[in-house]
Amino acid sequence: MQAPINQLYKFGQFCLDVSEPVLRRDGRVAPLSPKLFDTLLALIENRGRIPGKAELMQAIWPDTRVGEPGGKAMT
Repeated sequence: MQAPINQLYKFGQFCLDVSEPVLRRDGRVAPLSPKLFDTLLALIENRGRIPGKAELMQAIWPDTRVGEPGGKAMT
């Protein structure tokens, strides 16, 4: 069995640890909800470009139908 890869993203005073998952600022845990963590991770993984709405929806809510108020649900 292969050991898991510890994936870290460092930016400014922050470190996003994908394996835990946790965000740290100056070594202290900065609490994030799971969806907020997923959103931050999706934006970091797409740094240098702006991901489209459908791409973000797929990254953050992959198994959930999400719709806009008064609009159609995205699949």
